[in-house]
Amino acid sequence: MPARSSGAGPDRPAAVRNDNPPLDPMKRSLLPLALLALLASACGSGTEPAAPPAGGDSPAAAAAVELSLHQARCGCSLAEVGHCGNYVEVGGKYVQLVHPSLGTMEYCNDGETGAQIEVAGELKDGKLVASSYKRVN
Repeated sequence: MPARSSGAGPDRPAAVRNDNPPLDPMKRSLLPLALLALLASACGSGTEPAAPPAGGDSPAAAAAVELSLHQARCGCSLAEVGHCGNYVEVGGKYVQLVHPSLGTMEYCNDGETGAQIEVAGELKDGKLVASSYKRVN
């Protein structure tokens, strides 16, 4: 039986022969670390919550409205609204008024004059959520 050759030699095909030098141990240890760093950066959520704007002027921020007299009207009598609903003037503009005791068209029969109300609450998402409500006239 012929002797077997254990290494690459002239009698072995080039596809089997390994002419590349072995990797340097330093390069061998850096390769997994580089792959791990790449995976860690690619798999990060990347969705950190944004910091709120300075001064708390975010649209969803709640602002307190102290108990005071306000003009209330139906939205159908307001050009900027154009449909029925309860609206109250706060800071020179009309916002939707939300309170459990109100119907959907509380001021519809009051027309352009509307009604005077005493109200307190918080402005949330463009609406006045009333904690105290009383119709004056």
